[in-house]
Amino acid sequence: MKMKMKKAIATFYLTCLAGGIAVAQTSVRIGDMEITFRKNDTTVVYAHSRPVNPPERSATHKKSVYNASESGIFIGFGFAIPNSGSACYAVTGGSSYNFDVGFRWYTHFNRRLAVGGTLQYSFYRYRLRDALSDSLFKSAVLGSFVPSYEVRKQEFRSNNLALGVFTRFYLIPRKHYVDLGVQGDWAAGRYYKLLYPHDGKQKFHADNTFSAFTASAIAQIGWRGKAIFAYYRLTDVFDHSALARDLPPLSIGFRLELD
Repeated sequence: MKMKMKKAIATFYLTCLAGGIAVAQTSVRIGDMEITFRKNDTTVVYAHSRPVNPPERSATHKKSVYNASESGIFIGFGFAIPNSGSACYAVTGGSSYNFDVGFRWYTHFNRRLAVGGTLQYSFYRYRLRDALSDSLFKSAVLGSFVPSYEVRKQEFRSNNLALGVFTRFYLIPRKHYVDLGVQGDWAAGRYYKLLYPHDGKQKFHADNTFSAFTASAIAQIGWRGKAIFAYYRLTDVFDHSALARDLPPLSIGFRLELD
């Protein structure tokens, strides 16, 4: 009887030991979670999960970001740079300016490149200094009219509609950019104006003397919707078959882009 009892106790002990060893090596997976049970002097339970790879951004998503189109309005103000050479009429610096307002749009092709365009209205005013002293200008624009010797100011003014195309290069950091492009202007209204003391005025619309279309090269550097620009006119404002000189071709200024 005692021998049978000892065999039963030994058998129970070995069964428990085998079960303990099996439990010490047991791992359970639940989805992406793996739970491991280990047995030392005391039972320790801990868990760890396998890393889950983040989902890759699809090519469609990248394309929608890079081809995003943006648009908005802008305003700009620039000043003509006086040219002291014989090819241009002298103008008064600071009083010869242009004002621009228009609509802009552009499309991104990648993080560093976009193309776009502008449609704008521009007003140009050039304060001339010596136009009346030029006999060729006097006869071509004024004809037989003889102005008073008390002329206070003389100006050339133009109201233009312009269409421009440009390429935008984004710098590092990406909020900085450089625009390069060209612009064509159509002068809807242009005239030469004399101003006399006591608010007297005289206008001359010499359409056969002033060119209706002009083209300019544009460059600007900007940051966060604010830019400094330069216009360089590639064609003449005045018809050189009638006038020997032209207006200064270079203007610089600033532009503000609004969403």
